[in-house]
Amino acid sequence: MSWKFKIDGETYYAELKSLTEELNGDEYGKFTLLNTPRNREIITSNQNVVIQFFNKDIYKGLLVGADYKQGNLDCKIYNPVYYYMNKKDHTHTWAGSTGDVVVSGIAHDAGILYGITPSNNTINTVFEFANTLDAGRYVAEITNKDIWTSGFDTLNIGSRGSNKGTLNDFTISNRGVSRDKQYTKIRIRGQDASGNRIYGLAGLTNSGSLTTVITGVAKEGEMQTDVKNFIDKQSRTITDLNEKAVYKLNLYKTETDSMQLKTPINEGYTLFPGDTLNINNAELNLAGEYRIWKTIKKPTEVTLELDRPANCVEHEIIDLKKLEDLGIYPLVASQVADGS
Repeated sequence: MSWKFKIDGETYYAELKSLTEELNGDEYGKFTLLNTPRNREIITSNQNVVIQFFNKDIYKGLLVGADYKQGNLDCKIYNPVYYYMNKKDHTHTWAGSTGDVVVSGIAHDAGILYGITPSNNTINTVFEFANTLDAGRYVAEITNKDIWTSGFDTLNIGSRGSNKGTLNDFTISNRGVSRDKQYTKIRIRGQDASGNRIYGLAGLTNSGSLTTVITGVAKEGEMQTDVKNFIDKQSRTITDLNEKAVYKLNLYKTETDSMQLKTPINEGYTLFPGDTLNINNAELNLAGEYRIWKTIKKPTEVTLELDRPANCVEHEIIDLKKLEDLGIYPLVASQVADGS
């Protein structure tokens, strides 16, 4: 049997239904157990679950419940770190603190460990009874990093994934192209710690390569075409804003709304959100490296969403307009751009 399930360290006969992982988003899945007295007892409390394929760990999750059916139990698993973070809050004022220090404080209050952190970024934020998962995702958002977990207890905020080479055996279920949401320039307006207005800029050269414009003032008439504008409410340097502009440009420069493909489980079981693939298909005008945003693993196949996530234009990790509802505030009111 290629799939193996270990619940609290003990191997059980089970069948995978699906396992979904989103880059910077939720992770959840379902598997089926026989409806026996022993198994009904197992699902009455949270249990650590390890899912393996050919004896390789594919996912570590937390059994949080089940749907009872005649003959079967459809068990529900969720990311264990996110589960615990979503039940704790964090209150602290961070002024000029590095990202690793902030992440360690959030992890402490969530009762978890931390691994990779954005140690080179400075954060100025007030958290007041903020959900620790919201706080972690906010830190990832403002430092232009990914958020993910390791094992049952470790939070990471950094750059996730690696290049997994060329994918040969696949079928494309959908590729949407729409240039109405494509931009070649990004401008982010913010304020430094002294209240001075600053700008972060990023654009594409004529050859299509990414370039950052290092300047503190957007001159009159500069970057007025094909530009997407944002407002940043953190106290930052121009370098920080430029980095965030580059991060956003990598999302908005592509003409692909979304691309979904399917590959056999033997090809795709080692693929995870954040990884990149080399894909060449002249018929679908594909040539280059594409990042995985979402994976859905099933017993015999893996569905991948690549390039730009289908909802990235309408939704980011945290809607910055609703931060106060989450208990997250700028350090001082003068840091918020006045809108003029």
